[in-house]
Amino acid sequence: MEENKVSKNKTSAKIKQTIRQMLVSLKEQKVVLIFSILSCVFMSLHVFEVDDNFTINNTNLFLHIALAFLMGSLFSIPAAYLTQKSGTLKKYLIQVGVALVASVLGYFSSTGFGNDVFDELYYWGIFFAAVLGIVFIFIPKNNQKTYFAGIFKYFLFSFLMTLVLFCSGSLLLITFQNLIYDFDAAESGKIYETYASICYIVFGINIYVYYLFYRREENTSGKAFKVIFLYILLPVFFLLIAVLYGYLLKALILLEFPKGQVNWFVSFASAIYFVFYFILREYDDIPAVKIFYRFGALAFIPLVCVQIPAYFVRVHAYGFTGWRYSSLMFIIFTLIMFALTFIKKGKFAKYSILVLAFIILFTSVSPFNLIKMAHKSQMTRLMKVLNKYELYDNENKTLVHFDKDELYKTIETDDWDKLHSSYSYLSETSRLPLPEWALDEKNHP
Repeated sequence: MEENKVSKNKTSAKIKQTIRQMLVSLKEQKVVLIFSILSCVFMSLHVFEVDDNFTINNTNLFLHIALAFLMGSLFSIPAAYLTQKSGTLKKYLIQVGVALVASVLGYFSSTGFGNDVFDELYYWGIFFAAVLGIVFIFIPKNNQKTYFAGIFKYFLFSFLMTLVLFCSGSLLLITFQNLIYDFDAAESGKIYETYASICYIVFGINIYVYYLFYRREENTSGKAFKVIFLYILLPVFFLLIAVLYGYLLKALILLEFPKGQVNWFVSFASAIYFVFYFILREYDDIPAVKIFYRFGALAFIPLVCVQIPAYFVRVHAYGFTGWRYSSLMFIIFTLIMFALTFIKKGKFAKYSILVLAFIILFTSVSPFNLIKMAHKSQMTRLMKVLNKYELYDNENKTLVHFDKDELYKTIETDDWDKLHSSYSYLSETSRLPLPEWALDEKNHP
């Protein structure tokens, strides 16, 4: 009985301490809190369509402002960390300044810098690159073994807490709606969207910021984390590698070149490997983990050697799409990451986080982004077929008149497939507009 009472007292004291630390975190990281609240406010105004009351062309004005403040809140996190030892005035001037500049960047990137074709790509490319930058900046000088496991664990825990808060609050709203006042369907949906923005933008961000500032240097990631990742997920990962090798053995026996799907499975397995590489450092004295760190990267070399030619065979046949181009960038990242794991026993592996951030920016905000490169690839495939059968007038930049029935008889099956698939991607998937000559239904095959 006394042991149970002592245990309960310890748990109660720990909870009280956590609550006190959370309140201190909100007070110290007030710029993060304020900008997340502003983001939530403007997101709510957008949900309730207040934008429509303004006589401006941009009906999503408040959505862009909400995304701008969300970006400002994100960038104020590393600003708060890097100015912890500065004086109060200097600290908050820097934090507010960084948050405001990031908000301006967030606003214009969310509008695609004037071209809404690229709005989501620009905004979320910058956003996720910044997230990776924050992960790198917060790496402690000491106790790096548990850092990545901790931030991963607390991300999942913060998400779970936010989900519980949203579900419990939604249950209260449903009860109120059914017993006291029944909103119409449209208003009800807006209320739930607003409540979701409160949970995920305000509560979710700030609860994770607390863990980031106060719990990232803990000495252990906990028993539950160890059981899930070490005794359940790691064996599953080993079985996944075994299955991939079984597939390669089958292809070797049947003298059959691996099909396009192998690229996605190897990429998926590589992504899991990278996650495990960072979060299992705490257990590097356990035999299974020793095997993972010693032979893991080596085991992927044959898989990647098969993945690369299989990938390029598919690109040669079908051209780039957004997914295939991003897959190419991930393969490049994979090669860099594996190379870093071999240098001085992985001493520089943490810099792969910055490499990935750079690749995300390269494929989102550069002229070689996903949308442009896929469009260029498919347009090139289309033009090759049109020029091969003299269907395009390069001087006047228009299609020539042709007999469709005659074309169907003379065109090769592979060329017809290229023509059809490229045009389908350009007209239905790509966000960039087609040239005027391709929009005339009477002219294109």
